[in-house]
Amino acid sequence: MNSIYLESLESVRSAIAETGLPVRIDELEDASNRVLEYMVSEGYEEQECSERFSELWEVWLSTGEVSKEFKSIVFHLFKACPRVEFLGEHLFSLHNDLVDKDYLTHEQAMALIGSAERIVTLALHEKMCAYMITEHIGIEGLTFHSVQRMLRCVGLCPEFTKDDAVKVMKDDRAEVLRTFKDDDDNQALETLGNQLGKLDCPDSIVSTIKYLDRDVDHEPYMFMIHFELLPLEKYDRYPGKGVYEFSPRGEACNYLWHDEYRNPTQNPYLNNAKGFAALDMTWAENRKGKQGAKNGPVRLVELFAELGKLPYPSRRHAGCLIRRWLCRRLDRIQENRPEKLPLPAEKSRIRFLRHVSKGNTASLGVIDQRVCDFLAVLDQPEELRKKARGVGSSLNDTN
Repeated sequence: MNSIYLESLESVRSAIAETGLPVRIDELEDASNRVLEYMVSEGYEEQECSERFSELWEVWLSTGEVSKEFKSIVFHLFKACPRVEFLGEHLFSLHNDLVDKDYLTHEQAMALIGSAERIVTLALHEKMCAYMITEHIGIEGLTFHSVQRMLRCVGLCPEFTKDDAVKVMKDDRAEVLRTFKDDDDNQALETLGNQLGKLDCPDSIVSTIKYLDRDVDHEPYMFMIHFELLPLEKYDRYPGKGVYEFSPRGEACNYLWHDEYRNPTQNPYLNNAKGFAALDMTWAENRKGKQGAKNGPVRLVELFAELGKLPYPSRRHAGCLIRRWLCRRLDRIQENRPEKLPLPAEKSRIRFLRHVSKGNTASLGVIDQRVCDFLAVLDQPEELRKKARGVGSSLNDTN
C-alpha cells in the first residue's frame, strides 16, 4: 500500500469512528478498507473519501435525507461487522422508525443503534427478553418496544406463542406425577417448598402461594402467576415486569384461561392489570374491592419480587416447579367440578320461558339476564354464538 492510501485509510477510519456506529475496534480497519475501496471504485479520489463520507453523514443528520450513494457506502461498511451486518440494510429505516414511531430523540436512537451488538448478543446467547435487555443497556427513556423493533430486523424478537404455551403446559403436566407422586394438597405444598429450597429460594414463596390460593381465593391471581411463569421456559425475564411484552390479551394467554383453566369468560388478565406496565407496588396500591381483599395484590408482588432475585437458571427451574404445582391444582379443581346438568326437555324449556316472561323473578336480575342473554345468542348467526355468558360475565347481572 502506498502512503497516500494509508493516509486516506486512516482518515476514513477516523470518520467512521466519529459517527458512533457499532463497529468493533478489531473490525474498524476492515470496515475502513471496504468503504475506501468501494468509494474509489465509484470514482472518488482516495484523498477525498473521508471528507465525502463525513459530508454525507452530516447531510443525513441535518436533513434526515439519505442518498442511494450513502446507503451503498454504509452497506459495504457493515459487511465487515458480521454481528450487526443487518444494519447495512436497516440502519436508516430503523433510525426513522425509532424517532417517528417510538418517539425517541436522535440521541436516544443512536445510543440504541450503538448498542446493537450487545442487544443481539443478549437476545441470541443470554436469551433475555426485550424488557430485560432494555434494563440491561440502561438508556434513559427507552422502552422495550424499541428493542423489539431492532430485534425484528434480525429475526430475534422474543415471542411467546400459543404453540409455545401448549408445549410448556404439556411438558409440565408430564412431570406432575413424578414431582408430587401421591401427595395430598398439604404434602404437595411441602414438596414444592423442599424442591424450591434446593435452589435457595426463601420459604416465603410457598407461604405466599398458599395464602393466595386458600385465603385470598381470587382465581385470576393464580392464573396471572401461571401466565407470568410460562415464558420463563424460553426467556430470561422478571415475572411481573414488562407484562405487555408477551401479549396478555393474545392467543397464548387466552389459551391458558379458556383451555387449561376452562373458563368461558373473558381473559381476566387485563381487567386486573390494565393500565400498568408492571405488577409492582404501584399496581398493588391501586387494587380495590374484591381484587384487593386480604392484601392479595401486595402478596402477589412480593412473590414476583422474590423470584426476581434468583439468577436465571434458578428462576427458570423455580418457575417450572411452581407451574407443575399449578397444573396439579388445576387438575384437582376440575376433578371436583360438578357434572353439567342435562338439557331440559322442550316442554320444560317452554314452561320456564313463559314463567320468566310473566314478571319479576325475584332473583336480583340473575335469571332474567340469563334468559335475555340466551335469546340474544339465538338471534345471532351460528358462527357468532360462542361468547362469554352466564355467571362470571363482565356484565353486572342486575343490568
